[in-house]
Amino acid sequence: MDSSANGSQPFNKWANSPITTTPHERLGPGPPYTYPTLQINLFFRVFLGIVSLLVTWVPARLLWRNGEFGGTVLCVMLLVLNFQNVLNALIWRDNNVATWWKGDAWCDFQVYTNFALHTAFNISLFEIMRSLAGKVALHRADKPTRSERRRQNIISALVVFTFPVLQVLLTYFASFSRYNISTLVGCTAAYYPGWIYLVFYILPTPVFAVLAAIMAVVTFIRYRKIDKVTRTVTLSKDAVAAARQNRVRKKLYFMTLVCIVLVLPLIMVLLFLNIIDGAPWNRPYDYNRLHFGPDPYNIYFISFTTSDKMSFSELSIAFISELAGIAVFIPFGTTPEALNMYRRLLLAVGLDYLFPKLKDEYVPRSERRSRAGGQGKSLLGTGSTTSTGKDSLLPTVEHASISSASGDSRSLSAATQPQFIDLVMSGGAAVGAATPLPEKSAVNPWPDLSATHIDAATAQLETPPPPASRGLFSLLPAP
Repeated sequence: MDSSANGSQPFNKWANSPITTTPHERLGPGPPYTYPTLQINLFFRVFLGIVSLLVTWVPARLLWRNGEFGGTVLCVMLLVLNFQNVLNALIWRDNNVATWWKGDAWCDFQVYTNFALHTAFNISLFEIMRSLAGKVALHRADKPTRSERRRQNIISALVVFTFPVLQVLLTYFASFSRYNISTLVGCTAAYYPGWIYLVFYILPTPVFAVLAAIMAVVTFIRYRKIDKVTRTVTLSKDAVAAARQNRVRKKLYFMTLVCIVLVLPLIMVLLFLNIIDGAPWNRPYDYNRLHFGPDPYNIYFISFTTSDKMSFSELSIAFISELAGIAVFIPFGTTPEALNMYRRLLLAVGLDYLFPKLKDEYVPRSERRSRAGGQGKSLLGTGSTTSTGKDSLLPTVEHASISSASGDSRSLSAATQPQFIDLVMSGGAAVGAATPLPEKSAVNPWPDLSATHIDAATAQLETPPPPASRGLFSLLPAP
């Protein structure tokens, strides 16, 4: 008011409202248009976003190639969200509203998809844990058929995309203006705090977060039951399988902790903030008043909001998806196949001149030890428990039941010791005649071993993977 009377600055009718100005008036804070904390926020938002994009790309490709629906959706959602975060931060990087882009088309697209992308990301975490719980189910040890896998993918798609699609369709009815543009954050929808927003936008994510935590606990408990049965045989007969089981155990433990200790509390905090911010939730809904009324309640109204009118959570919420993209690297980007894909990408950009070791394929340490010690009887006494060139988050090999694991393991040691001596002495001629060769299992999702996991003796004899009687250590069905 005082500045208007002095003639130094025009009167801003939005000064006491949650927004700063509009594209027509463009009345915002004066210079300086940025400050140190805003610049630090911009730097880390862009830096972490780019890092997240780089490390998430490889897991997304591997999960898609191996047919893992929930994991693929999670990575793709993170790629899209973090790309938007980086681009929006660079476009609206300060508080100089006089130079801000109005955001035509770009913001219209984001308004209808941004909330749905976040919801799909959160639900896909539940779908990952639900899928894992099904794979570790104790009542089944055979791999699903093609029709069963197709049905599972359809169910997964319905679980993940039902609420996001509803949110896209209801955005026009749930919002009361065209969109809002904020410093660093960029385009956001202006949702009316009514029952539509509460039921279809606020509540689904916490519900699926609770379900994801429950499924994480169920998965880990089921896996521990299987692991207790197979651990003794695995440790005594196959070093590669033992190391693989250990990695699986750590990954499941990590994912369980993430769901229970990190994701669930964070989503509950956001739920509490949203409930407080939108209260009371018993406001009447009037379609005509919200879409064709005076500013800001009409479908043509665009608002600008600078950082001085934004809360800490509004300025920081984008870091959740960026840190989540980096966290995805831990379970999905540290497998041998993923690391070798990163290595090939670095070779493609010519970094082998600076780091010559990039030319060497990465092989897990346990597999190197298995190869190095593979001469004579001891060489044939250890072998891979997988029948595919890819490892997975969940170990899957020849199909056996838990009830027969102990009996088969006893017959394993008695049957293999004399045969192994004969095989070493007679070369490779007796291998095909002594034991029937198993059929290779399907490609297993979430790889964790390199493609050369068969021991040196088996490779020299040019035989297929080990007999079915040796694959008793991982009883989970391939998808």
